[in-house]
Amino acid sequence: METQRKINPKMMSRVSHIVLTFIIIMFAQRSHASEAFTTADSVTLTISIVDAHSKEQLAKLSITTYSDFIGNYGQENNNRVAIQKFNCRDGDKLKIRIPAPSNIFWLQISYHPGDDPYTISLYAPNKVYYMENTDNLNCILGPTDIHFSGIGSEKMNLQRELFRYDFPESPELEKLQIEERKSKKVGAYYQLRTIVDKGLDSLYDIKVNLLQKYKPLVNSTIFYALENESIAIRRKATLKGLRLILESEVEDNASNEAEMYFLDHIEQLKPKIKKPILPLSYSYLDNIYDFERISAHIKNKGKEAISFDKALFKEIIEKYGKITRDKLLLKWFAYAVRNGLDVSPYFEEALKNIYDPVDSATIVSIKSKMMTGEPFFRFDLKDNLGRSITLQSLKGKVILVDFWFTGCGPCRIMASNLEPVMNHFAKDDHVIFLSVSVSSKSWWLKGIKSRQYTASAQLLTYTNDMGYNHPLIRYYNIQSYPKLMLIDKFGNLASFEPPNPTNKNGKNQLIIAIEKLL
Repeated sequence: METQRKINPKMMSRVSHIVLTFIIIMFAQRSHASEAFTTADSVTLTISIVDAHSKEQLAKLSITTYSDFIGNYGQENNNRVAIQKFNCRDGDKLKIRIPAPSNIFWLQISYHPGDDPYTISLYAPNKVYYMENTDNLNCILGPTDIHFSGIGSEKMNLQRELFRYDFPESPELEKLQIEERKSKKVGAYYQLRTIVDKGLDSLYDIKVNLLQKYKPLVNSTIFYALENESIAIRRKATLKGLRLILESEVEDNASNEAEMYFLDHIEQLKPKIKKPILPLSYSYLDNIYDFERISAHIKNKGKEAISFDKALFKEIIEKYGKITRDKLLLKWFAYAVRNGLDVSPYFEEALKNIYDPVDSATIVSIKSKMMTGEPFFRFDLKDNLGRSITLQSLKGKVILVDFWFTGCGPCRIMASNLEPVMNHFAKDDHVIFLSVSVSSKSWWLKGIKSRQYTASAQLLTYTNDMGYNHPLIRYYNIQSYPKLMLIDKFGNLASFEPPNPTNKNGKNQLIIAIEKLL
């Protein structure tokens, strides 16, 4: 039975203000465009740039196509078909041929204004559009908005509208959550979660109305996929919030109340879809993953984190079937590797239970690339002095690789937390800290100059203006940053996910991991 609790009016007012403000600012400018053409195996997207800020300085545009997208957990296993990058400015009209690997596929649009290295919110990495191979599209793209026209544009504009009502990562809300956790007041977290969920419900109601408005205009398969996605995103926001509290390794009122909230609302939080169709909603898969992780955490309370991963692997194998199981296993491997679990004993069991040959090949690829002891990719990078830095030239050294880009907030946090680790090995010339930027040369140099992303103790390199298309990045399919990797002195992969120095005890754990390789 759901626990009844009193709501603090002051807190309700603060959170309501956040939600209301978010809804108001969602209404932005609307534009129009003309038609384009398509071919059988590709679609053509003509983009008109409308951005006064890019008159003086070139903006960056990237278009990424996926044949399979399993979401934010296990991003490395999203099946990226192509990534195309362009320099552009106000008034440019770009005709872009986009590969269409199947009837339905996924498209990500990222736009970086010339004076801002950040990816703006409307084109964030989790905003991925469902596309069809019959699309014939144009769009007008500005620094804060995008509008589609042409064949298939109805579903694109529907998705654009739905993105507007994804619950925001509000700094004010984050501050409020920190305050409530620090207060250590009994019931504070439970109360906050209740209020935030009321805000989430109001945003979901707006999405439902949008879906009904566009239903007659959109392919039924796409409509049901987006309906499932909207339901899943609503649940995902709550599940993710609870999971982050429960896995924070802090035993306090908040963690106890997060567990209580989950158990009180377990029926509402169980992953559900309105209509079972393919392709599966990637947020629905995230729902299942979060739900099962929280369940495993509660069942294995008091045990080390890798116990959750072991229990979760068993749940996925026994509880889910065919396609859902395949995608969850891909997520599991990505997440388990990040948590430091030795995944080698699980490959055989996973491959016996994989249904789709493509997913089976992905598991085999994970095994060959992420496994400890496998030869590391033979890279060739340029440093800030113009020298060629290769894996062979660093042989005999233990190498900690830090992948980053200028404008990445978490990358700055990683850099500051790496400092104590680098200081520990300051006098040991057998340890190399290799900084690899995926930014363009100009932005890489700006990042170095800012001293926010690198340190003098690092060997500073970049991906030779190839960005995410550099063979090293493509080989490991790195799609989220910052990213650390550890190489032993023989040039083999020592850890695909070494201890994260931003975590509790992470710095000491990383130092120990490096020392073991010397």
